[in-house]
Amino acid sequence: MDQIQHWIHEHPLFLRKDHEINNERCGMCNEEIVAPYNYYACDACEFYVHKSCAELPPNINHPFHPSHPFTLLAHSNYYCNSCHQKFQNALQFGCGRCDLNMDVECALIPHITCEGREH
Repeated sequence: MDQIQHWIHEHPLFLRKDHEINNERCGMCNEEIVAPYNYYACDACEFYVHKSCAELPPNINHPFHPSHPFTLLAHSNYYCNSCHQKFQNALQFGCGRCDLNMDVECALIPHITCEGREH
């Protein structure tokens, strides 16, 4: 059985596949957990988290803001400085020193480097 220890919860979390789950929300992103997605669960606390949320890195470096790393934060109300949308009770990558925030989707967009040539 797959088991992880995650910073979001004090108890070990166990990977669940193909288990019935009803009206439960992810403890990180607050979105509903819908079958057939894999998720981690703490049966003692009835705490659940999407597998994809649990696998997010705790910190990222981003070319949008190379001065400091962005830190993953849960249950945040914020404004994304990339797509200019407001989010409530959601995951974000943020730089507390600079008050910059990005939603997970914007933060994880692949970075493209284009090497040009001189004409």
